[in-house]
This record gives sequence, structure tokens and C-alpha cells, in this order.
Amino acid sequence: MDKTTLVESDVRAGLTAVKALEAAGLPIAAAMWLRLQDSSKWQLYITSPDVETYGPTTVNRFIDRILLAIKSPVSLDEVTAANTTNHFVNKISPLSILKAGRSNSLTLENNIFRFGNGAFDGVDVAEGVVYKIAPGVKASKEAPKPDVAALKKARALAA
Repeated sequence: MDKTTLVESDVRAGLTAVKALEAAGLPIAAAMWLRLQDSSKWQLYITSPDVETYGPTTVNRFIDRILLAIKSPVSLDEVTAANTTNHFVNKISPLSILKAGRSNSLTLENNIFRFGNGAFDGVDVAEGVVYKIAPGVKASKEAPKPDVAALKKARALAA
């Protein structure tokens, strides 16, 4: 997704991916598309306590299997799985968006926040689309696995 504009179909695809990942069992503390100031590339940032608990490789494998199972146009190359501690994404909130950027840079449509021009924990963000911010999400009791039940739940949600 090497482009400067995130179109509505991209926004919907990201939301479907996030919902499918949660339905399949991945706890998500924050989910958002971000385009950093020095890039034209959009990344879907997913923060999960499972990244810290079970490692990024385990979570990335899970994300990849779910995206493939739901035939998502979002690829793993466009996803950054981050932990829920010490990461700039965790500094993003509606209030921080208003403080970091222009007072009119935050819009809300269907519970999705869109914003432009902000700095969070020293990282300059040109634009963002925020699906979810839920501090305090706990890690899974076991590592996320793309088993038959998880894939079935994800496919049902994405259908």
C-alpha cells in the first residue's frame, strides 16, 4: 500500500482484518493505520499483549494465517505487530491527537478516528485512521494459534 491516500476500501479492509483477528482470539489493545511523516507507506499497527508474552514471530504467524484465511487485501507486509509497552502507538489517544496536532485534525466517523499531523513519543505521524484504543487488554492464556476454530471464526466474521 505504497500510496499517500488511504481510500475507503483500505479502511474497510483494515477494519475487517482487525475484527477477524479479534474473533480468532488475538487480544488487541490498539489498531490503526498510520503513515509516518517521512514515508508514503501506510502500515496497519496492531498492538497486543501477546506480542510481549509470546513473541512477535508467533503473533505475526497468527496474523498472516488469519489474513490469508479471510482473503484479506491487507498483507502481512503492511502490518506491524507491536507490544503494549514502550511503543509510540500506545501514546496515541483521541486526547493526545488533539494535543499533538491541530484542533480540527480529529474526525470521527462510525467510531473510526481520522487525524493528521501529530507527534507521539517523538515519532511524527502524517496521517492516521484509528479503529481501536483499549488500554488494559490482557494477554491470551496461551499463544495464539490459527487452529480450525480460530480460522472458522475469522472467516465467518469476514464473510
